Amino acid sequence: MRPLHLYALLVGVAAAGAACGGSNGPSNTAPIAAFTPSCTDLACTFTDASSDADGDALTYQWNFGEPSSGTNDTSTAQSPSHTYAAAGSFHVTLKVTDANGAASTAADSLVTVSPAGPTAGFTVTCNAADCSFTGTSTPADGTLTYAWDFGEPASGSSNTSTVQNPTHTYTVTAVTDFTVTLTVTDPQSATNTKSQTITVTPAAALQCDSGGVLADCTLDVTQKAILTVSLVSRDCQFAGNRFAITSPIQQTVFTNGCFDAISPVILDGPNADKSFDAGTQIQAQFTQGVRDPTDPPTVPPQIKLEGAFPDWTISIDDGGNPTAPGEPDFNDIVLAVHGEVVP
Repeated sequence: MRPLHLYALLVGVAAAGAACGGSNGPSNTAPIAAFTPSCTDLACTFTDASSDADGDALTYQWNFGEPSSGTNDTSTAQSPSHTYAAAGSFHVTLKVTDANGAASTAADSLVTVSPAGPTAGFTVTCNAADCSFTGTSTPADGTLTYAWDFGEPASGSSNTSTVQNPTHTYTVTAVTDFTVTLTVTDPQSATNTKSQTITVTPAAALQCDSGGVLADCTLDVTQKAILTVSLVSRDCQFAGNRFAITSPIQQTVFTNGCFDAISPVILDGPNADKSFDAGTQIQAQFTQGVRDPTDPPTVPPQIKLEGAFPDWTISIDDGGNPTAPGEPDFNDIVLAVHGEVVP
């Protein structure tokens, strides 16, 4: 009977060994977490580079190191993005787990982010010596501060401004270039500067021939009348020139005389019927437009007034191509003014 007992014991041991799987059973290797960060300004993307030797599918647990962002500080995406609220350095960690529950050690990377600085920009529009500046700086969220220098030191404190869209009147008697500089500063004290050279031209007032010399003069209304301004001819190429009555009323007759259609314009006299009283002296001015960059340098424009009530001729030389033969020719824009006598 002893051999039988020994046989039973050996069978039991063999069965127990088979139940435990032995040294040749299945195994599982933990995955390795890895990633690559890439940041622009405050926004970062994290590209997964994790691996698993067993080829198992992985799950992801990210922490972006910014607890103040709440639930946005974590992600379970494979390659997530995260935008930080402010500049700083943050420890970003990634743990991965395979399908069999094996977890990696944490991959850790220190990322440093900072917001982009501001970009200064502006446009300018000048009506003779009166210039308006429009700030186009970014960010356009109202957080920037502005420091303008209009490039005219002789004007003293009026040469600067701290508003976003300032105006400035230059003191000029000839065509003059000025370098305008704008510096913007953001809440983080980052700055940026933009400079632009502008050309300022004085306006031309009405002038009459006085003994062969042109001198400032006015349209003298000798009887109560309604005045109409009409285009006679034009031969010019400047964009955006302007003719306006400046006293005793202020009225623009045209703003692009070389190109736009110019219909007869009845001046807005101060009386109910738009008439001007006898004895009124009317002043006007012409503002030079913008020449093509390939054109020769300009000189100030001129206006020659001829005639007497009730009919005048206004001959304008826009100041373009001043060295050409026959300049100033006073034929760039020619206007007629007629007065209709009223009771």
